[in-house]
Amino acid sequence: MLNEISIKTFSRGLEGIHFFKVEAGTNCPQGGSDHRARTIFRLIDFGSTRWEITVRQRGKNVLFENLDELEIVFFGDAERWTFIKALKFALSVYRGTCKDKRFERERRVD
Repeated sequence: MLNEISIKTFSRGLEGIHFFKVEAGTNCPQGGSDHRARTIFRLIDFGSTRWEITVRQRGKNVLFENLDELEIVFFGDAERWTFIKALKFALSVYRGTCKDKRFERERRVD
């Protein structure tokens, strides 16, 4: 999947009522434009995690339910930095520290 690019990853099991493992790794920064930079984020379900993922492709939503594993791979140094910014923003929302109303919206979920 990673075209034989070696990346050191770190993983940790997390449990509550459910149990899953998170794994993350990167070989960034690589510099240049050879596109060998990779950043991996993976969640693996080991039991009782209820989740679904919706992917929008070619104008249609594709829903995945009861997944065993989710892996996202970013290609490039810039993508790594953007992903870090996205994770920091999400953490500020989850921790209740994001107070900027410009980013707020209502969304319905099942």
